[in-house]
Amino acid sequence: MLCFAVGHSSHAITIPNHTNNGTLSTINSTDGFIDGRNIMKALIIVESWFGNTATIGQEIATELRAHNTEVETIGIGEAPTTIPPDTDLLVLGAPTHNRGLSTPASREKASMTTQAVGDHTIGIREWLTATTLPDGLKVAVFDTVTGKNFIAGSAAKAAAKLLGSRSPRISAHTRSFVVRGVSGPLDPGALAEAQEWSAQLAGTTN
Repeated sequence: MLCFAVGHSSHAITIPNHTNNGTLSTINSTDGFIDGRNIMKALIIVESWFGNTATIGQEIATELRAHNTEVETIGIGEAPTTIPPDTDLLVLGAPTHNRGLSTPASREKASMTTQAVGDHTIGIREWLTATTLPDGLKVAVFDTVTGKNFIAGSAAKAAAKLLGSRSPRISAHTRSFVVRGVSGPLDPGALAEAQEWSAQLAGTTN
């Protein structure tokens, strides 16, 4: 699903809703301003196989908009390898596969399950490898994971490590959100945690 923020006039932004059933929700905004106030711009790129990571991405987008941030949300398969120059905050979301970022083998395995809704030829790992981020860009990375411990691992931390090796001047904020099982659902407190984290991210850019 795509959320487009284009032009310099009022427009609609469309992102996936919480139900993970393909229904779309639409939010109207005015490019550069909300209620006459200057706003920041954020780009959210999400890799999601069972809808859980996408749901967290939507919650982050909604909360950022509530803090005067214009948000564009893009699925990993359609993500640009050049970041728009007016982007203030980049947020990346990925599921944790084998304690880290997904690989071609893990994505193939995920695609074979009946609950899978993702269809990605690449993941956040490949996208980061192919993309050069501008110095000074604020970056945050979140993941979905079955537990917050060493055994479960963290795609977000793996992405931050990869990002640091490619762009040493960029330090990424990371956060994990728990899912109950490989395909979910999200832990009951995950959405509230996403709202809190988003508010913190908005504070770093405004």
